[in-house]
Parts: sequence; structure tokens; C-alpha cells
Amino acid sequence: MKTDQELCPWLPDALAELQEQLIQSVQDMPGGYRHSVETLLSAGGKRLRPRLVLLCGKLGTPDMDKLIRMAAGIELLHTATLIHDDMIDGAETRRGVPSLQSVFSARQAVLSGDFLLAKSMLLLHTVLGGGSSGDFLRGILHICKSELLQHASRYSVRVSYRNYYRRIAGKTAALFALSCYCGGMESGLTGPHIENLRRYGYNLGMAFQITDDILDITGNARILKKPASQDIRQGIYTLPLLLAMDRDPSAAATVSRYGKHRRSLPAAKLTRILNRTHAVEEAYEEADLRLKRGLAALENLPESAERTCLEQLITSLSARRF
Repeated sequence: MKTDQELCPWLPDALAELQEQLIQSVQDMPGGYRHSVETLLSAGGKRLRPRLVLLCGKLGTPDMDKLIRMAAGIELLHTATLIHDDMIDGAETRRGVPSLQSVFSARQAVLSGDFLLAKSMLLLHTVLGGGSSGDFLRGILHICKSELLQHASRYSVRVSYRNYYRRIAGKTAALFALSCYCGGMESGLTGPHIENLRRYGYNLGMAFQITDDILDITGNARILKKPASQDIRQGIYTLPLLLAMDRDPSAAATVSRYGKHRRSLPAAKLTRILNRTHAVEEAYEEADLRLKRGLAALENLPESAERTCLEQLITSLSARRF
């Protein structure tokens, strides 16, 4: 299988320009804050969302300057949500570097996240114009509503699958879908093709978050570059645990007993529950179902190297097990 860079030789230069745009966007921050935010932005991460903007845009004939600024706006928004997440979770690291809330106070971290959010809104409004920027603002609203929904259901064993899917649709899938939609709009593709890209992004985002939730329980913190079992410690019950409680009433009773006292389930107990219910395997099956839907959404798009890259994102996520 060829790499994205082999399929799309233009991509490395575009990602380098994206990085320059990100750093340029924070130059008017006060010095101490700017250095820490630049460190976070330069730590990289997967760059999935801006990559989606770029790949979807290049399915057609975009204005590359606009496309890169659009991708930067999406990444600034994503980074702002990460800063706020780290503050809420008390996380010490992000992308292998100290989180802002561990370097500064919670108040300073929130203000830094707010700064990036404002920069993102300004950049995307400039690129998208008045009409399409409403889709971006609705995306921010979905993220905020989903975080509130998640917080309201902490330590509750009565969380439904519908509640869970609504949460991850808003906090993750909506931004994936928006990334593909924005790129599609700039590509010059027709409306049905843009809708297919949005559906691709939505399903990719759903699968990504389900997989992330599995790895939060089963993954290696060093590889993931963030603390493991963070959700369970915060009383956030995700798909593997919801499946386990559904399959085994005694598991629900155990989780409820700890949740009443706002205590996290010990790792050994959690492992035993997941092993005997095969919940992790079932959660991966759900993620794979979403990936198949995402792949199907690409079928009617014109064949190109960029479409192949989008398909390979599905393949690589399907293989993500650690």
C-alpha cells in the first residue's frame, strides 16, 4: 500500500504550509502563553481533521491558499477543544508534551483555549464567508452540547446507547464531517458529492471515537501519548463498558456500587468484566460497521489519488488496535 505522500506528492508541502499558518495565527498571544501554545501546535498529533480538509478539497480544483487556511481554522478549533478537555480532565500531558493546564492555572488554560477558538472562528469566517460559516458555528454548538451531555451523565449506569452515540457524534464526528464538508465546498464538487464526503467524515469520526474509547481502556499510555483509563476515572462510561453492563447485570451492579461514591472501577475488576463479556470485541465490530459505511460513501466519487488516501484512512483506522 502506497503512503499518502507517494499518492499525493503535494501533501507534505501543504501540511508544512498548514503548520506555518497555525504558528502565524498565535503570534499576537502574550509571550509566555504563545510559547506553550506553539509547543502544543508543533507537537503534531495525527492532523486528521486538516488532512481531511486538504484531501477532500483536492478532489476538485481548489484555491490552495484558501484550503490551507480552512484546514488551519479546523485544527485551531480542534486544539482549543483539547485544551478545554485537558483542563476538565486534569490531564498532565497532551501529544507527549505538558498540557497547558499543567503549566498554567486552569483559568489561563481556558483563556488560551478561548483565544484559539476565536482565532478559528475569525479565520474560517474569512475563508467561508457569511453563508457557510453558519455550518461551522453549528459544529461548535454540537461540540459544546455533547460535552455538557457527557458531564451530566457521569457515573450513571443508566446511560443509553443513544446517549453515548449522541455524545460522540457531537464531540468528534461532527468536526470530522465538517472538515470533509468544508474541503468539499472548496473543491467545486457537486452537492451530492459534498454530501457523500460529509457522510464519510461523520462515519469515520464515529469509528475513530469508538476506537479511541476502547483504547482509553485497553491501550498503552506511552503509545497513545495521553493517560490511559482517563474516561473511567472521570466516571464517563463508554461503549465497551456499556456493552459489558448490558450483557452482564452483575457488571452493572459492580459499576453502580463504585459510581455511587464517585469512585472509579479498579483496573483488575474492569479487565475481568470486559474479558468475560467480550465487550471490547463487540465494540470493535461497531467501529468496523461505521468504517464500512464511510467507505461506501466514497463509492460514487470520482476516482483519484486523493480518494485512495481517504479510503486508506479507513483501512488504517480499522487496523488500529493499540
